[in-house]
Parts: sequence; structure tokens; C-alpha cells
Amino acid sequence: EEFAKSVIDTTHGWNAASDSIENNWVDDRDVPIYKRADSEYSNQHGQAIDQLLEEQHPVAYEERVEYDPMDHLEALAEALEDDLAHPMSIKHVVTQVKKEALRVKEEEEAAAVVEAAAAVEADA
Repeated sequence: EEFAKSVIDTTHGWNAASDSIENNWVDDRDVPIYKRADSEYSNQHGQAIDQLLEEQHPVAYEERVEYDPMDHLEALAEALEDDLAHPMSIKHVVTQVKKEALRVKEEEEAAAVVEAAAAVEADA
């Protein structure tokens, strides 16, 4: 725990939300945006890690946003239109959106999510 606190205290980029700095914290614990180096550890100790982050950076932690794969997909679609999206980013987010669709209870909504993901993937 002391080592983890030291890492949080001595590394940069843990911006606190303020008028001059926009908070960029995204809670992707349930639907990871990227593959964790040690996903088993992350799954087992995520709550303790979050508690340390909340203690060390309470404002930024409180203002973090929940990750939504569909929002991410929409942002990538816009970036794709402007030639700003990297193909690997698109592939990864499409995969995440399809995984999220599997968790959706209603078949119509799941089908719509998969269709949206396929459309973005086809445009890439």
C-alpha cells in the first residue's frame, strides 16, 4: 500500500479537476478500454486501487466519468470522418462495443449496437 501511494504521489498526470484543467479520468474498470498488464490483479484489487486513488486525488476521483463503449464508438466515428482515428483504435473499440452488446439484455438493442460497430469498422 505504501508503495502504491508513493507511485501515485511521485508520478504526473493525476490532474485534479479545476477551472483550468479538465478532468480526464474515465472509470473503465467494468469495461476496460485497454488490456490490463495483469488483468487478474486488476480484477482482484480494483476496489483497493480505487480507494487509494480516491484518497490521494479526491476531486478528480469524484468527477471521473463512467466509460461507455457507444460514446467511444461515436467519438471514433467522428474522428474517422476527420481522418484522425487510428485503425487499431477503431478495431479495439469495435471489439469492446461488441462485447458490451453481449451484455445488453434486449436483443433489439444488442443488434443495434453491433450494427453501429460494424458500420464504423466498415468505414475504417
